[in-house]
Amino acid sequence: MLAITTPEMRQDLEDKYFNNKTDQERSAILLETVKNVTGIKVQKKTVLPDGQVAFNYTLRDMLRKSYLVVTMRKIGDEWKVSSVEHHN
Repeated sequence: MLAITTPEMRQDLEDKYFNNKTDQERSAILLETVKNVTGIKVQKKTVLPDGQVAFNYTLRDMLRKSYLVVTMRKIGDEWKVSSVEHHN
């Protein structure tokens, strides 16, 4: 999961969730975040003035529907996630 993020986002995720965690603990955290997801749908793609691309997603789980805005930035030949905003 961390391989698809920009270096800045990776550091932020490491600092917030993964520092001083074993691989088993990291896996459990990631599994917990997606275990109830039943569907993801891209609603909209927006090319931003700075060259980044934002995708608006609808995320469904067993209990509710929420919305994500995932922004991606091209680094070399690869697109990397630079931010994720959650909206309920």
